[in-house]
Order: sequence, then C-alpha cells, then structure tokens
Amino acid sequence: EGKWTHSAGAMRQGDCTPCVGTGCLPDASARVTIDVINLAVTGLSPERQLNLRSAFAKDIASACNVHESSVVDLQGTKASVTVAEDGSISAFVLGLSGSSANGLAAKLYSPAFRSSLVDSASAVLDDIAMASLKVGAVSFQPEEFIALVPTTTSTVTSTSTVVTTSTATSTSAAAGPTPATGSSEKADTQPQQEPRQHGGSSGPAWWWFVIGTAVAGGAVAACMVVVQKSRPKSAEASGPGNIIV
Repeated sequence: EGKWTHSAGAMRQGDCTPCVGTGCLPDASARVTIDVINLAVTGLSPERQLNLRSAFAKDIASACNVHESSVVDLQGTKASVTVAEDGSISAFVLGLSGSSANGLAAKLYSPAFRSSLVDSASAVLDDIAMASLKVGAVSFQPEEFIALVPTTTSTVTSTSTVVTTSTATSTSAAAGPTPATGSSEKADTQPQQEPRQHGGSSGPAWWWFVIGTAVAGGAVAACMVVVQKSRPKSAEASGPGNIIV
C-alpha cells in the first residue's frame, strides 16, 4: 500500500521505495516539503507574499485531490504554506484517509506539479525573478500534524521614581533666644558679679576715677594761673598817687 521516498527528496517517481507496516498514512496527514531555488520572498510586499503562499497551497491541494483548506502551513493556517527565507516550501496535507501514499507521491513528483508551481510564482513575481527560479527536490512524508506555536518576545520596562523632600525650619527673632543647653545653662543662671570698686588694674570704675581726678586737677591749675595774672593789673590801678579811703 503506497510508496514514498526515504531520502531527503525525490526528483523522479522511481525514487520511491516500498512502504513497510500496516498503513502508510496512519494519521491521515503528511508533510510536504519543496525546495524552490532562487525564490526571494524577503523583498516582496506582505500582500504579494500572501498571494504567493495561497497559490502554492492551491497547487498542492490540486495534486492531492483535496480542498485547499486541507492544506495548512506549519502554524495551522488553512489554505496557506510556510515559505522560508531560502525559498523552501513546507505544508501539511490533512484529511488523507482512504488515499494512497503511492498515488499522492507520484503526483507530487510529476513534472506537471512542478510546472504548476512555476506558473503560480510567475503570476506574483516579475520576469527578472522568474528567470533564475527552479523547483528542486520534493518530499512527501506521512506525519501527524502538530501546529507550531509562534515565539513572541516581550519586553518589560520598569520605572522607578525617587522623591526627595526637603524641610526648612526658621525661627523668628520675636520668639526670643533659644535656651542654651549643657554647661552654658549654668553660666547663664549664675548672678553677674558687681564691677570691682577697689584694687586691680583692669576694673572700669577705677579708670574713671583716675580720669576724673586728672580733669579736676587741670581745671584748678588753670584757675590759679588766671588769678595770678589778674593781681598785678589791680595793683597798678591803685598806685601811690591814688588815695583810697
């Protein structure tokens, strides 16, 4: 029941080898891999890439005699295929119960199927891209379909905020001086000593006494000089010729 290749791909129908075991399609699904040489999809717009994947899915569905929704890409998207950066095509064909693996492989390895792929590519690509495009090895491998989960990258950004609070305290002059603490309190509470009246050379009262004495002495001396100068004039005014009764 059915035959398929054990190698990486097949170029001719004669490359198939006998199937071993009971049933070659136990999961009613198979993986189809097609190498397309010089298929550059990175430079195509997203819309043209979508059209190209849809066209290739229709070609595979037609060759396997199934509806195009039975052809899914590696992530499970219906009526689509996965096209890698190197141009290779990968897809799964579902609902193959009752089909012959040998017959399906023969159709996929046929020149007619390869020509259909080239025609689909020519409807999307320009003449320059089609000049070097070729269909290489085709592989048909019975396999259970398990959809690949797309990997996503998430970025977590944390933001920290630092708040600095500054407190200023002002004291009004009307509130009075701030009480002193420690040993200075004892100095403030002791009664002030009266200025020294006697003895010692640094007391302020003693200096004032000396200064006052010196000023008084000078004033007396000045008065005596004035008196002495005024006496001869009085004597001359009362000379011998004048009789004073």
